[in-house]
Amino acid sequence: MLKHEEKEKKKEKKKERQVMAETSPLIKYSDELTDKIIAWYRKRIREDYAMHSLYNQLLRSATSVGANVAESQFSQSPSDYQNVAVKPLALAMGI
Repeated sequence: MLKHEEKEKKKEKKKERQVMAETSPLIKYSDELTDKIIAWYRKRIREDYAMHSLYNQLLRSATSVGANVAESQFSQSPSDYQNVAVKPLALAMGI
């Protein structure tokens, strides 16, 4: 696949995600959390390399919230949605 095609697909996915975020506050909040953690990570990893493994774990944890929310969009029942999306996001946000 050409790099141009890959970029176009990424743009399309980003647009789809933005539309979904407009309709679902859960997606909006998970995206905001992920963006904040990624920005924090990029700054801190340069300053304090000794904590590299801890920062990587935080980054993986933050991005998994978005993955769980995306998975919940295809849940079969309300309890599936609750278990996959709402509980991990509430824990991540400290609610």
